[in-house]
Amino acid sequence: GRGIMKPPAFHDKIHAQVGTQIAEGAGSCPINTGHLREKATYHAYNMMGVSKVPPTVTRSHEGLPVSVQQWSETKTPILAGITMGKFGSVEHLPKYKDGNPIIGNETEFILSSIKEPERKEKLIASMKEGVAMAILTNHNDQHYGNVMIGDDMSLSFIDNTTCLGYGMFGTKVQMHEEMSRMGMKVNVPDHLMERFKTTTLGDIERGIGKHTEDWAVGQTFLRMKYMVHLQETE
Repeated sequence: GRGIMKPPAFHDKIHAQVGTQIAEGAGSCPINTGHLREKATYHAYNMMGVSKVPPTVTRSHEGLPVSVQQWSETKTPILAGITMGKFGSVEHLPKYKDGNPIIGNETEFILSSIKEPERKEKLIASMKEGVAMAILTNHNDQHYGNVMIGDDMSLSFIDNTTCLGYGMFGTKVQMHEEMSRMGMKVNVPDHLMERFKTTTLGDIERGIGKHTEDWAVGQTFLRMKYMVHLQETE
């Protein structure tokens, strides 16, 4: 099958400063590690039983370390789907201008276009699952250009170069921001909550430890337990 090859991102002098990535939504990921973060995020999702990141490996291409992610033939980036009219025309929606989506309204537009309750609930459930995993992995640039959708409302999450950065300050997840603005409660789904409660630091080390730094393993564990704490004490 086909795949998408990506070099270690933000490794030039424009984006590199004091050993970290400095860019919109990039957070604090060590430079020259984007390919490793792509692979580690794939394993992090699988570790939690969420098989929604396409298979991802690392390779060498012309002496440069790269990641290679399986190409999807059945899904389309949500943002591209909007542009192609996959969710209907935006012309008559008051929050859209000149046929183009205004940033901050895509989630509302997508959900309003789905009339079948079962399909809408399936998509909302996939979105909530995606939000929980994006926060767990500290995704610093998850927007609808990086979320793929199929005709069955299933989602896949690509372009995970800026995951597993330091802390949580840079977390940037479009679905979460927009669902919250719509008044939707975005809890960790029950099946993930059970995994978060029972997963140990050792489990995370075995799941992603071969693919990322020790501190990233530890901080992933702390984020997971913090999410459990917040949800149990809300």
